[in-house]
Amino acid sequence: MKQCKECNGSGEVACSACDGGRREPSCPDCRGLGYRGNGEGGTEDCDRCNGEGEVAPEDCPKCGGSGTQECSVCDGTGDLPSEACPICGGKGEVACTECQGEGEDEGGDPCPECDGSGVVPCEHCVS
Repeated sequence: MKQCKECNGSGEVACSACDGGRREPSCPDCRGLGYRGNGEGGTEDCDRCNGEGEVAPEDCPKCGGSGTQECSVCDGTGDLPSEACPICGGKGEVACTECQGEGEDEGGDPCPECDGSGVVPCEHCVS
């Protein structure tokens, strides 16, 4: 099996809600608005975030303050699945988008993106 490139084999990535604890996530109670309906047709400041619309990273509703979440690419295993990559079919390379796999630029010179090979590494599965 190949190591997952998304999480570098750890099985975890930075939390998407708090960016790994570097920013305050939106309050889950008021959805980041800072206020909620009061049941009488008006609004009131949200109790959880005190009307700020954000909660402290340690109160992140997605990661519970850990700053990480399970990698969705490898499902937390740290390894890529053993079946063939859906992008490249397990070859580890795809046609160069710069030259459309021709290996040459419009002037007939070797494509600078793929060095004239017509292929580039598959970003989805090659680490």
